[in-house]
Amino acid sequence: MATVTSGYMLGHEDVIKNRNYTTSVVCLSKSSKLYSIEKDEFIVRMKRNANTWEEIIESSQIKD
Repeated sequence: MATVTSGYMLGHEDVIKNRNYTTSVVCLSKSSKLYSIEKDEFIVRMKRNANTWEEIIESSQIKD
């Protein structure tokens, strides 16, 4: 379990590795917001910036 802060991204490892989702989210606050994006749209948007995409790939390998 982890407590995440603003700007934290989760679940991207499963998208990168093309596997079933392994991350669940529980909101402990009544004032939080969670945004989600379809897998294909996520990949398209993240690949727009090569540095961002490289960071996502690297972080996915570290967490595995």
